[in-house]
Amino acid sequence: MGIKVKDDNWYVKRVLEAGARQGWLEEPCGKMVVAVSGGSDSVALLWLLCQVWDKDKLVVAHVDHGIRKETSKRDALFVRNLAESWGLNIALLQVEVPKLCKKGESIEVAARRIRYDFFEKTAKSVGARWIALGHTANDQAETVLHNIIRGCGIKGLAGIPERRGKIVRPIIDFYRKELMELLRSKGIEWVSDETNDETIYTRNKIRLNLIPYIERNFNKQFVKHLLGISEIARPLANLVEEEAAKLDLWSSKNVPGMLKAWERSVILRRGLDRGLEVILLEGKRRNLKPLSRERISVLRELLNKRSFWRFQWERDIEIVGEKDLIVFRRREQAEKREFIEKEILVPGSNATGKLKWDDWSIEWKRAEKEERKVKLGVFSACVPFDNNYKIMSIGRFMTSSVEKCLKEKVKTEWRSMKERPVVTDEKRILWIPGTGGINLEASGKEQQLLILKAHIKERRFLQDGQI
Repeated sequence: MGIKVKDDNWYVKRVLEAGARQGWLEEPCGKMVVAVSGGSDSVALLWLLCQVWDKDKLVVAHVDHGIRKETSKRDALFVRNLAESWGLNIALLQVEVPKLCKKGESIEVAARRIRYDFFEKTAKSVGARWIALGHTANDQAETVLHNIIRGCGIKGLAGIPERRGKIVRPIIDFYRKELMELLRSKGIEWVSDETNDETIYTRNKIRLNLIPYIERNFNKQFVKHLLGISEIARPLANLVEEEAAKLDLWSSKNVPGMLKAWERSVILRRGLDRGLEVILLEGKRRNLKPLSRERISVLRELLNKRSFWRFQWERDIEIVGEKDLIVFRRREQAEKREFIEKEILVPGSNATGKLKWDDWSIEWKRAEKEERKVKLGVFSACVPFDNNYKIMSIGRFMTSSVEKCLKEKVKTEWRSMKERPVVTDEKRILWIPGTGGINLEASGKEQQLLILKAHIKERRFLQDGQI
């Protein structure tokens, strides 16, 4: 038997309830990006939002991943025609995901990364407050079961959050069959992704094989019970995350060049498990693949070590533990071996210079008459000038006194700093961008001073993502 068709009011009422609960209904005049693949779930989402939102404020976003060749183009054309026929704005992205996979990254993970990044960029470009995704109750049940199979804790049982930051899921309470019945009753078509029927993917095996098998042989209400587990676990998972967010604020430390850093003594003050939750929260914020229970256990053991250790999360992201710091960083920062150097040349009184150094940008110029005081700051400095200054890797200039200074100022082992640029006269370090100076002695007789400024590029990661 099919699902009994509800009237429009039943569907609209439930979407409005979700909007009030998730917070996006409080700003009905703002713009919203709607992710539309062309499948039944996302098309139903789009239709429902057209009933409760100003259509001029909706922006359809679609990514042609280039994975399925001709059918990918078919889906993109379908979504474009659908948006135009409904009088909606649309943003399209065409890429070839297989060519954009990073080292160690599967096509599925790469596609998700590119997709979410496009949604974020689209929202920023149009000034949208919200990004709506078409996850359903079936997706929620499949995610919970997938997490159980992989091995999970309370957060895995909670499943997909109905809201995280600007990302919302208005149809998370609807079953897929309910949405299909809605579209059929309206005569609205959708397209099917043939890869959803391929059982080479674990999630497809769960949806096509495992859940139907359990429903046939054990419990017809299995999906409903999985959703019940999620509802019970979600408040507990939210509480754990709130406490982790507070501890994150207390223990975070700004270490230029690192993606994230915490003071070890602070982050572990309330025990290994609390500190572990902070790190897991950071991975979630960065849209990294959730760790299995086995890998979480390995990370927990490493957190208890005071010696140097490294833990690869995924792709090029790793966690590094040192005596006083725990940091997130790119593996490339640890694998570089080539030191470079650059002379500072200021041939004229008004000459300036600039150097790009990995994530750093360093600028220098001769000081004006009113700038005659030697001073050292974290990201700017005014130092006595001579013709022997160079910018070099600190690894070329490491001494016991420099190492001691680094530990006092940054509380980190020098191995995390060895690629950092420093200004030196090859006898001493004058200035370390992001840290300051080391025992700079000005005679007062210097007639010329040099102004140095440093900037470090902030690496951007998605703050919201699918679990």
